[in-house]
Amino acid sequence: WEDIHPLAFDRAEEDEGLFVLTLLSAGLYLLYPEINALPRPAAIDDLERETRERAMDFYEESLRRLMYHQGPDQQFLGKTVLIPGRIHSMLDRFPDARFIHLVRHPYETVPSFVSMFRTPWRFHAAGIEDDSPHVKQLADLAIDYYRRMHEARERIPDAQIETFRFSTVVGEPRETVDRIYEWLDLQMTDAVSSSIDEEIEASRDYSSSHDYSIQQFGLTRGEIYTRLRDIFEAHGFEP
Repeated sequence: WEDIHPLAFDRAEEDEGLFVLTLLSAGLYLLYPEINALPRPAAIDDLERETRERAMDFYEESLRRLMYHQGPDQQFLGKTVLIPGRIHSMLDRFPDARFIHLVRHPYETVPSFVSMFRTPWRFHAAGIEDDSPHVKQLADLAIDYYRRMHEARERIPDAQIETFRFSTVVGEPRETVDRIYEWLDLQMTDAVSSSIDEEIEASRDYSSSHDYSIQQFGLTRGEIYTRLRDIFEAHGFEP
């Protein structure tokens, strides 16, 4: 995973690890390819009320400990890719939360999602081919998450969500960060501003070695477009 999602004990990480501890995270599919045989981790929103509340209790109390350690004057910022499976649970628990929603073209998102999850299978489930039914289940999950987030958007007040195209963030990183700070009504310190400029400069020559294609996983553009047509239209994506 080094060129896809670097991991280390001394690196910042997504809060998905907290949900992994509850065994209610799609992250478990990195280790278990039988997705349709183990559907519960994919979407906390689909589970019984008691289970949803217990999972969110654990998450909220974990954040409380983190914020106690950081100090009372801090604001929590979480990054999570798998939130569509629990977006309604999040909204119920944190009704005043604000969301920065990055949207990437489905022709790029779906195979990237599949490739990321499929990579560990090569070590512990080497017999699974790229175009196998197991991999198709990953694609179905990626498409389902796209739809869940799109439909949940109607629940989120406009004042609590800002949507950015992934291509805009990559092409205009400084301008995007400035707009986000302004939207959140946050003051950027000189130290943070310099750090951002350094990161942007360091990333100019970056080229990902994460290679994948739609055809590699037995998918077609036509299939993805048919299943996500309204999303293509909503964000002005070329089919």
